Amino acid sequence: DTSAKMITALLFLCIISTLAVLIHVGFYVGFGYLAKDVFFGEALSLYVVELFLLISFILVFASAMVSGVVTLFRGDDGPVLMASPQYDIKPWIVFLRMFLSSLWPLLVVIVPALVAIYRVFTLSLSGFLLALFSAIILVCIAVLGAMLVLFLTSAVLFSLNAFTKRHLLFLNIITFFGLLSVVWTRFHSVNLADFFQARILSQTVPDLSPILEQFHIFPSHLVSMVIYHGQHGAFTQS
Repeated sequence: DTSAKMITALLFLCIISTLAVLIHVGFYVGFGYLAKDVFFGEALSLYVVELFLLISFILVFASAMVSGVVTLFRGDDGPVLMASPQYDIKPWIVFLRMFLSSLWPLLVVIVPALVAIYRVFTLSLSGFLLALFSAIILVCIAVLGAMLVLFLTSAVLFSLNAFTKRHLLFLNIITFFGLLSVVWTRFHSVNLADFFQARILSQTVPDLSPILEQFHIFPSHLVSMVIYHGQHGAFTQS
């Protein structure tokens, strides 16, 4: 039985490692290709970074919500585990468990992409480390956001005397897709087609304001800006 668990764990680790390597190679080749475009290379790279960080944030948020439903509640009719006075350190334990169980997008997607950016662009080591630290903060924000949503939805169900794990899961699925619809609406509010088709000969670089306008309301934008400014030497020592 122990051998079977070890083999399963090793196979899982091999699959995750292979996926991380493939993602790194994909980002490395893709960023290398985008860097060849002198005019739109920087804008395209920024857009790709913003997009994949936003997707990673959504994945972490969804993973934390699933983990939270299992971690925070005893059963269909049980109260929130943190509600009891005996659980003084329970919030920290739950947060840590949700954080660790939601680390896979960071390890499998974000870190390989950051390494690819570090290899392709002129991102300093200090910029890379700061971007990595910002990505960890992003994961924390996603987990805290998931906990907040779970508390709010459970409070609504308790107030309606309709709390069960099934109802909680169903309500959180609706909430999650509602938040996704807000993100989707945001993408439709800014037209980037004209942006990537326009080439003003009087400018050496395109205007990045449409991209910044589209992503600036999302928490993932902070990490994108750290990467962007790191590429321009904002964190290098003189």
